[in-house]
Amino acid sequence: MEHEGADPVCVVCGCGWTLRSGDLHHRSYRRLGGEDGRDLMPLCRPHHRALHAMLEADPGWRRLGRPQASDLIAAKLRDRYRRGAQR
Repeated sequence: MEHEGADPVCVVCGCGWTLRSGDLHHRSYRRLGGEDGRDLMPLCRPHHRALHAMLEADPGWRRLGRPQASDLIAAKLRDRYRRGAQR
């Protein structure tokens, strides 16, 4: 979870995040243009591509709705990343 005032990091791998090196994933588009940043998920580019690949590959994810699917996929990618980093 991000702390207010902290520098943003990829929610999957924790690497430093910038607009140049990463992407903001929209958990939904309901608040597009609003000031509430909770709808945005900072991801490094490789993990953003991986999240979209999973989201688009299985209709089951889309049935959950974009916010819930995005959170669950990010958690799954985070678990994979951590398991890989422990080796």
